[in-house]
Amino acid sequence: METFSDEITSTEIAADEFLTGLAYDTQYFVFYSDPFLAGGAVTYLESTTKTDALSSPNYFFVGSIRTPKAGAIDTSGNGDGGTGAQSGMVNTLSPSTTVTSLLGTGYSISSPTNAFDGDTTTFATLTQNGGGVSAQDFTLPPGITRRYSSIQLVVVWSCPTNTLAGGLGNALSLGAMLGPNGPTPFATLAEGVTQGLTISTFTYGPNTNPSQCSLRAILNGSTATGTVVVQVNEVYLLCIE
Repeated sequence: METFSDEITSTEIAADEFLTGLAYDTQYFVFYSDPFLAGGAVTYLESTTKTDALSSPNYFFVGSIRTPKAGAIDTSGNGDGGTGAQSGMVNTLSPSTTVTSLLGTGYSISSPTNAFDGDTTTFATLTQNGGGVSAQDFTLPPGITRRYSSIQLVVVWSCPTNTLAGGLGNALSLGAMLGPNGPTPFATLAEGVTQGLTISTFTYGPNTNPSQCSLRAILNGSTATGTVVVQVNEVYLLCIE
């Protein structure tokens, strides 16, 4: 949690502390007690029941958060406390389909829907052997017309195996598509380099139609020997109204 200002008394609330001992994959409601509106250093409390955070006039509700599953990436708050109303509703949109738009020799994909199942502990596996170039697209469902002030393409991925050598260009390129235009690369990986679990992002312009946004992952084994394996744990759009 970060330090923030209490708008009731314009006092600063120190938030440089961690809540420890929480269970995995559990919704928590975070609050603190400040009966005299003194601000400063407060002790944060948490409960799995929201009414606990509202059960006393001395309590101030900070917000809720769902903790990650064991082994998953860190999660963030739900934006329902503090400045949540000012920052706008946050929507998460996931792809509905994945299509191999370019099929090269020696390419395969397994468990493709794991890339948009909402679980960052599962993943789609993309494999490209030397001698081929392939492209895998993750597309949003059509018919979404709502416009957002901010749209960010988020990809959670890793590369546990990369023995490609002697080829042309990068072994992997993640690119953002807008309709038929693109891809605009925002994450690349050279031959022979592996990568631990990583979060890569691309920000679209305001008022972009989210149904036109998609991810294209290009695995380039052209003229190379070896193999590159990419695990895509999750692909989604983070949209703020």
